[in-house]
Amino acid sequence: MQPAFDRSVEPRAFRAYLKKVGVANVAGLAASMALIPVIWWSYVAPHVRAFHVVGILIAIGLLAASKGVPPARIIASTLLAFFLGLAVVDAASPYFDNAPRSLVKPIYSFREAAADPAAFVSWWNAYAARWRKVQREIEIPDPDGALPFVLRPLTHAKFFDSDISINSRGFRDREFNFDKGDAFRIVAMGESTTMDVSIFAGARPWPVLLQEMVSHELACVRPIEIINAGVDSYNLRDNLIRLRRDVLPLKPDLITLRATVRRGCSCSASYTTPIPPSPRRRRIRYGPMLEGNADVIPVEGDVIRESSAAA
Repeated sequence: MQPAFDRSVEPRAFRAYLKKVGVANVAGLAASMALIPVIWWSYVAPHVRAFHVVGILIAIGLLAASKGVPPARIIASTLLAFFLGLAVVDAASPYFDNAPRSLVKPIYSFREAAADPAAFVSWWNAYAARWRKVQREIEIPDPDGALPFVLRPLTHAKFFDSDISINSRGFRDREFNFDKGDAFRIVAMGESTTMDVSIFAGARPWPVLLQEMVSHELACVRPIEIINAGVDSYNLRDNLIRLRRDVLPLKPDLITLRATVRRGCSCSASYTTPIPPSPRRRRIRYGPMLEGNADVIPVEGDVIRESSAAA
């Protein structure tokens, strides 16, 4: 007859194991293992600050788990020093902040890209990575849920050597009064071509340059004020929502909109209907987006000018 199995041995064995290795060891190891998916997410995103913080926490957990095991403790200490050093270098060194610009040659023209596709891919990857970082700094979800995102008020970011500043109203422009007073107010709407982000130091959006040209070269009875309302990646629907919600309350006298065809509609590659060679005035009803009609005049290819008087 076999003796009955004493199940009390299991908890006693576990308690003995905890007494031997310590609760801190087990807790540290469990915490480190639990954070592995988080550090993987922060690496893929990429989210630099989260990667540094989670990496340091994992190293601390492994350090606690390696108590009494000298080889493992050396490895955990080295890992902790690595993450701490990486965080300090990334935060303090402007070289790393501009690494994609300094390590990868910019490829702009189609001829250059066709001649060296690999170089273009390297440049594009560096450019896209830097822009994703900027987006995390200056863009937030729309509080109203109507737009995919909005510009975060009172933020500043650096894109390679260029500075990007968002004012308190969520425009990439200087601060301006809500009440226009006697000014003839022009609002420039559009996507990335109007938001106009460059990689060069001192570069300014074209609405800012236009404001300077108007101020210095024209003598007008009324002062002319130009506001940049461009937001990258907005399509035509997004711009119509922004027009009604953010732009029309500013009571503009003139609205310009620069939009590409790919943002405004989905066109088949087999589309063969010829585009009229000369711009013609036509009235477009925006349906529920706007009350009333707006006059639209195509100018210079993909640029259209809208009169807010009919909106």
